[in-house]
Amino acid sequence: RRGVGQENLFFVLLFSVFFLLSDVPVPEIAENTTKLLGNFTIPLMLITLGVSLARLKIEDFQKSSIIAAIRLLLGVGAGFGIAAMMGLTGEARAVVIIMCSMPVAVIAFLLAETYGKDGKPVAGAVVISTLLAFPILPLLIWYLKM
Repeated sequence: RRGVGQENLFFVLLFSVFFLLSDVPVPEIAENTTKLLGNFTIPLMLITLGVSLARLKIEDFQKSSIIAAIRLLLGVGAGFGIAAMMGLTGEARAVVIIMCSMPVAVIAFLLAETYGKDGKPVAGAVVISTLLAFPILPLLIWYLKM
């Protein structure tokens, strides 16, 4: 099943590559429009997260808990691993580790629902991992500041 506008993605990619590789300036109206849309994405994602967390239900607690725990454990491990492989120190190291340690994103649930997969365990994982992030992230930040 194709999403809305997917058929245009190829043409958008072609135009983007054209402007990147050529000396042709991007039309001001296109640049302003994409900048406005880009600036709106973070507030839109926060609104989506709030609405989704209010509506999402934990129907299969065991499966959702396993998904949430694996996501958080692998995220923390991946963050430390990536920071070590890249030789990062200080704030850069802390940022990579914290970003990798974030809870399951609402987009995972939206993608599961969009592509016809069972989104219920993912919805539960979003809620559980977000709740688990409240005690885990402050401890992780405290540890990284040491």
